[in-house]
Amino acid sequence: MNTDFQNSLKQLTFKTIYHDQLTTVDYDRLFADQRVIVLSIPVLYFFESHTQMSQYKEEYENFTSNKIDAIYAISSFNPMIAAWADSNYKSSIIGLPDKDQTFVSALAAETKSTKSIDFLAKRWEYVSIINNGNLEKLWQNSFPEHQTLRQYRYGYREYHKWELHGKVQDLGTLHYRKLGPATVLDYLRNSVDNSN
Repeated sequence: MNTDFQNSLKQLTFKTIYHDQLTTVDYDRLFADQRVIVLSIPVLYFFESHTQMSQYKEEYENFTSNKIDAIYAISSFNPMIAAWADSNYKSSIIGLPDKDQTFVSALAAETKSTKSIDFLAKRWEYVSIINNGNLEKLWQNSFPEHQTLRQYRYGYREYHKWELHGKVQDLGTLHYRKLGPATVLDYLRNSVDNSN
């Protein structure tokens, strides 16, 4: 049975860059009969975003050995995600620019989010597993209340500064830690164990 979320994904197309070639991909290419990871990168080029992507790239083979077919990084705010991902994480992560905010709208509807789509596009930090077009699992960071977009971006710079000066001893204090590959791999391995 098709879900509303799956039906929404079937309407999507993304223009991206794959192996230095501009290409258009759709539901059949990205989601049909596949179990994939989709992680959001609201703010490109910052230290935290690069760290997040690099960690997922390093664990790519572990993901594929645990029944993941592909990893996608999506930005509903910055279309440069396509070129950035292809330049730095080629063959491991495909960047998807959600320029019309249709993917984030579908995910917001599926999770019954009450935040505005524009707010979510700029700030929603999540990692999801999508299985044949259905949302299997979602991890997300909370939204700091009453925080402006400028303050949100400033926070990324401060994390970077603290880490560079040795003030962050445990990466667990960094913003993306609970959305890292270790969390997802634990879930995948437990899923395999419980299915046996």
